[in-house]
Amino acid sequence: MSTLFHIVTMYALNRRLSVTAITTFLMGQGLGCVFERYLLKSHGIRVRGPLGRIWMTAMLTMTAIPIVNEHHEMGWAGAIRKGFTEKPETSPVQWTLYALGQPNLLVQKA
Repeated sequence: MSTLFHIVTMYALNRRLSVTAITTFLMGQGLGCVFERYLLKSHGIRVRGPLGRIWMTAMLTMTAIPIVNEHHEMGWAGAIRKGFTEKPETSPVQWTLYALGQPNLLVQKA
């Protein structure tokens, strides 16, 4: 259901079907969950701690490549960057720096 929702919304935004990218991402995530369940059932190993974080980051990064590529082909990456340049206070990086108590590193609008 999630795949269908994402395909329909992406089509509404750019009038282009991106079935492969979305399906690859969501199926990859599902296969990762199946693998984690297999480790738990067959070996009693839970995916957690530092190695679990590495596993999660690797799975997200590897399965997201087709979607990120699709967004770049549609021109979204440039549009998002332009928006952050014009209004830097909307940038997630700026929010993170502020939350970490580093407001002196915030980009000031000229």
